[in-house]
Amino acid sequence: MADQTLTGTLKRVASDYPSRRALFVAGKLEITYSHLDYLVDFAASRLVEAGILPGYVVALTFPNTVEVRIIFPVRPNSSILFLLLW
Repeated sequence: MADQTLTGTLKRVASDYPSRRALFVAGKLEITYSHLDYLVDFAASRLVEAGILPGYVVALTFPNTVEVRIIFPVRPNSSILFLLLW
């Protein structure tokens, strides 16, 4: 069975449609699915480097910005719980 997590879906879409637009903010930002997948993996690796391990609870505060779309899919199947606070 295919991975039904947000991360699994992103990886599948990035593989199937790497050059399609995933995020767009007029005049400011355009990110493809391939690049978004890279950014999510990069964010995940930085968390691991910082000592955030499976089972940890991490509270994040972000305004409703594109950064939330990058950090939110970070390895939800790793049992790290993210509390998103707007």
